[in-house]
Amino acid sequence: MRKLLFSILLLTVFQVSRAQNITNADSLKRIVLLRQDESAVLSLCYYYAEGNNDSCLKYAQLLHELSLRSHTKHFEGWALFYLSISQAKRGNRADELSLVLQANKMFESLHDSVGISFTNTLLGVIYENYEKDTSKILGFF
Repeated sequence: MRKLLFSILLLTVFQVSRAQNITNADSLKRIVLLRQDESAVLSLCYYYAEGNNDSCLKYAQLLHELSLRSHTKHFEGWALFYLSISQAKRGNRADELSLVLQANKMFESLHDSVGISFTNTLLGVIYENYEKDTSKILGFF
């Protein structure tokens, strides 16, 4: 009986914490609608990067448009980074590699060490996956 109550308690805590995160995303969406704040759009890209690829793509495109309008290279680099992540999840490796290389070049020009480390990590993942796919293809010959 104790185990059952404990598992119910854990499930309830998980659902409550998840609901709190969703309201956080909702408040960020309101800020984006009212002010089109680039940092709020970047937070939404981060929030949706793993869980909802379509929303990540939507907010990454919005962030890219806003950064081009306001000429902010920092946010443009992050927009390219999240666009590359969304392309990776769609299976578009060529666009993924192109976008992450553009983002890496932009972060290097800005001397943004955090952005450089993120893009270099993603480049490592891309090349590792490429090697795995190549070895699978060569197995058929």
